[in-house]
Amino acid sequence: MTATATEDIRIHAIKAENYMRTRLVELKFDEDENFVEICGNNGEGKSSVLSAIMEALAGRQGVEIPIHKGETRGEVAVETDRFIVKRIFTEKGDRLECHTLDGVKISSPQKMLSEIFSSISFDPEAFSRMKGKQQVTTLMQFLGLDFAELDAKRKELYDERTYVGRQAEDLRGKAANMPFHEGLPSQPESTASYSEELRNIRECAHKHSQFKNEVQNKEYELEQLRARAIKAVDNIERLKKELEEAEEVLDVLNEKGAETKSEFEALQRELAAMPEPDFEREKQILRIIQDSDDIAVKINENMHRLSAAREADEMSTRYEEMTAKLEEIDRKKRELIAAKEMPVAGLSFDPEGEELLFNYLPLSQASSAERIKVSTLMGFALKPKCKLLLIHNGSLLDNNSRATIARLATENGGLVISEVAGTDSKMGIVIENGEVAEDRRNWDRN
Repeated sequence: MTATATEDIRIHAIKAENYMRTRLVELKFDEDENFVEICGNNGEGKSSVLSAIMEALAGRQGVEIPIHKGETRGEVAVETDRFIVKRIFTEKGDRLECHTLDGVKISSPQKMLSEIFSSISFDPEAFSRMKGKQQVTTLMQFLGLDFAELDAKRKELYDERTYVGRQAEDLRGKAANMPFHEGLPSQPESTASYSEELRNIRECAHKHSQFKNEVQNKEYELEQLRARAIKAVDNIERLKKELEEAEEVLDVLNEKGAETKSEFEALQRELAAMPEPDFEREKQILRIIQDSDDIAVKINENMHRLSAAREADEMSTRYEEMTAKLEEIDRKKRELIAAKEMPVAGLSFDPEGEELLFNYLPLSQASSAERIKVSTLMGFALKPKCKLLLIHNGSLLDNNSRATIARLATENGGLVISEVAGTDSKMGIVIENGEVAEDRRNWDRN
């Protein structure tokens, strides 16, 4: 049987020598063995055993110093029912060797191993404790679903839609708080004709005032002349000696008086002929202009409010368009998800892709027993060629969870290797100082 056969591949043995904290750990697994616990206190090398399996089957794990301190060479090896894979570490680097059980070298071994053990990093215990979004991301990676481009486009649209929605709400709020006056025209009425009429009235009033002042001045001047003439007449007798001079003065005054009187009468006639300024009309026009200005302000306020409302409507339209685009992206994601066969019956994604559902309820809200069950079944379903699961924090599992995992491993023909802190496990393999101190399993491994 070749390494490319379709039957399940079974792990028979592992070896870790001078790798990380291990000195020499050699373990064999029976065909019917399905659940194994690697036990030990912290720093004794139990984690190095699981890391050694990962190094051999899944490629380099980013360990900076893989060789045990003080040694110059390290080795990890895994024997399956089809082939043996070995990774050797030296101070110069590492190399991968892989051959069939009858010694035939396998070409491109890492490519073959990657195809078989692509999901070996899936830890059911860790998966059961993940938040909903982390579970979705992890499962999508194993299913080969990459929504990076769609998610980036969705986030861009979502952020823009959020901004547009806020702008629309702000504009609607501003529009709602703006004054609005019913029964007004859409545009302010022109007051140019009133301004011309007002200017004519004011010019007339100014001219009328000037003439009136001139009339008053001439009237005052005439009164003064009359007073002086009366005084002159009264003083004729007393001033006989000055009669000639007074008469001359009188003649002059009479002549001047006649001229002034003529001017006065002319001004009176001109004033009488002038139209009286319409001060009441002036007041009316001022009120009209003031009212017109007030109306223009109100109309302007109406226009601003209507403009804000229109802009808010435009923003709302953009918001709806973006919502439709988001829904289209979500639809495409749902179609891609629907095209993938779920690894466990009853498992699905929520419509937003934010949560894993099990029997239509969030997996994160299920009981710990259900989460462990689903996670373990997923692990086996994701590894169709080699049903090997590694649990790095087996100490977090209670007895019921351990029993569930062991039962599911047996039912699915898989092998679960769990790392447990401490040495209390009754059926575990105890690691001390990088070696197997005690193997408490109850079957003959010789």
